[in-house]
Amino acid sequence: MAIATTGHAQSQNRSLFMSHGVLLPLSTPENDGYLDRVVLEMFKRNNLLLQKEYVAPARALDMATLGLTDGDMVRTESVKISHPDLLQVPESIYSVIVTGVYVDPKIELESWSKFSDYKVGYIRGWQDALRVFDNRDNFLEVSDAQTLLLMLKSGRIDVAFLTLFPAKFLAKELEFDTLYFSKIREEREMYLYLNERNADLIEPLSASLREMKRDGTYQQIMGPYIEGNK
Repeated sequence: MAIATTGHAQSQNRSLFMSHGVLLPLSTPENDGYLDRVVLEMFKRNNLLLQKEYVAPARALDMATLGLTDGDMVRTESVKISHPDLLQVPESIYSVIVTGVYVDPKIELESWSKFSDYKVGYIRGWQDALRVFDNRDNFLEVSDAQTLLLMLKSGRIDVAFLTLFPAKFLAKELEFDTLYFSKIREEREMYLYLNERNADLIEPLSASLREMKRDGTYQQIMGPYIEGNK
């Protein structure tokens, strides 16, 4: 999907093809998700065109590293270790809270080690799951968040490892009666990453995001997300 934008930057009509593995409602096919709107504004201020495509998380990072895409729209700091050739735009786009999600009120998750007592599902390729859970004998990888929550609803897993705001959103869409979140959770800052051929855009894009935070544009877009991500 290509979106034409205009603005004040060095490159005239330069197009970037970005992969993403972002959950609803942060990114949508209609490009009206929270992340979509922030990235579109960043690009607009740098006279860039955006093309984006949903790609499975692990494959998306490999594609960006190999130059099959121009980068990935948002990832955590862990990408600097797992894929060191990708270049981080160092101003954080937003933060996520990773947590355990479950429907059985008897479940208690006060530490990451307690997750191994239950059958846990997580999205294939999520670097944070791979980092947090060293022993994954009782863990199940799935392709997407909706499948994960449907498995939770049907009792095929006990706990879903997800980010807080998308879990709330999808649970409402899937008509969950009750949902619980683990006491143990972590906040992670999220960043845009670029293939090395786009190194010249790192500072302009960082500067645009900082400007958006100063002039109120960022808060206007992200306010509902920030409030719901608690």
